Amino acid sequence: MAFKLEVTDKLPFLGRKAAAASKAAAQGKERAAAPEAASSQASGPVARPLPLIGRLASGRQLQVLIGLLVVLLAIDAAVVAVDTRQGTFGTIYIATAGKIRMLSQRLAKAAQQASQGNREAFKQLRESRDEFAALVNLLLAGGPAAGVTLPPTTSRARPALDALDAEWKKSERNAALVIAEEQNLLALGQSVRSINASNPTLQELADEAFADLLKKHGVPIDLKDALRKSASASGKPAAPKRTPRAPPRKPST
Repeated sequence: MAFKLEVTDKLPFLGRKAAAASKAAAQGKERAAAPEAASSQASGPVARPLPLIGRLASGRQLQVLIGLLVVLLAIDAAVVAVDTRQGTFGTIYIATAGKIRMLSQRLAKAAQQASQGNREAFKQLRESRDEFAALVNLLLAGGPAAGVTLPPTTSRARPALDALDAEWKKSERNAALVIAEEQNLLALGQSVRSINASNPTLQELADEAFADLLKKHGVPIDLKDALRKSASASGKPAAPKRTPRAPPRKPST
């Protein structure tokens, strides 16, 4: 090998050709390595593969990512729908509880007026009773309300609702008793109103009868009459007083 190199160095035309060939080969290697270095520098951190789907082709990875985005949007829409639905249920629960409170006051007022024979109060009592019972049943068992199907009340608020239902059953029985006696109460109320209407006439007649009785027995009717009688009695002359006569004296002997 050393011999060949020495011969090549000694022959000027062969040394020039060898030098040129080696130089061309080096330049070719540099050109081939340049694109690889440029691509590695350009890609940098972006060239890191995605987890789980990094081994898939680029088109397949894009499909998977788009499908995952659609699933996430569907989940978000479902969460919003459920939250809106729960908010609607809460609003209906609160409105129903407030209406029950108002009806309890109206029931008490209507029952009091109905017991006095008020015909309109019986109508209001009947309507309030039916509406109250329907609202309590809605909270207990659920059902359609305001365009949605309301579920039963959760176990968290169930004890208070059960206590309300127990008290309502007692009030419902009492309201039913009042409604059952509607005709009798209406007749009684009419009688009371008749008595109240004729009461001034009865009072006047009673006063006249009492005055006549007092006059018959010479008793003053009122203070004015008593003063007048006292004044008339003091104006008459007093009767003379009689002095007792002395007994006659017997003659002396």
